Amino acid sequence: MSDTIDTWGGKPAAATTEPLFTTSRPTWQWAAVAVFGWAVVLMGVVAALEEGLSGEPDALTMAGLSVFFFCGFGLLCVLAAAAIRRSGVRGFDDHLEVRFGFRKPRLVQPADIGRLRLEVQSRNSVTLRTLVALDQRGKKRLFWAILGYPGSSDLDTWLAEHCPKEWAAYTTAPTGPRP
Repeated sequence: MSDTIDTWGGKPAAATTEPLFTTSRPTWQWAAVAVFGWAVVLMGVVAALEEGLSGEPDALTMAGLSVFFFCGFGLLCVLAAAAIRRSGVRGFDDHLEVRFGFRKPRLVQPADIGRLRLEVQSRNSVTLRTLVALDQRGKKRLFWAILGYPGSSDLDTWLAEHCPKEWAAYTTAPTGPRP
């Protein structure tokens, strides 16, 4: 078998290109959820050992429940942290690759973007400004990125270059793109 063929169907190996930029959540967000999850798992293991070694008649049942509830919840938190870490928008020369959780990456071409919209959410003096890209009909969200997160300025530049009409409408909107 040749070095350039990596499948039985005889297709040449796909050349992977590095993204120009990656827009993602800050590291502290997924790290905090992961640390919390592992702490809950550790607490479940300690509680299960304590219950299992107590010598009471229902000790194994209580140990099993501790493992099931604590470790199960903790592992769900760790899984959520992994999904948060994987989510984001990766920009290439001619398209964007949108990843949400463990779903398959979705390709968004510049021609697919019909409108850019700013959403503002404010709660307890914390304001999040989110850039949302909608399809040509204005119904389906193609992707969203919170302004100020790592890589969001690179996404702004990419959208200004590849979707100038939509970007111009976004920047001249009455609410404006940024404060």
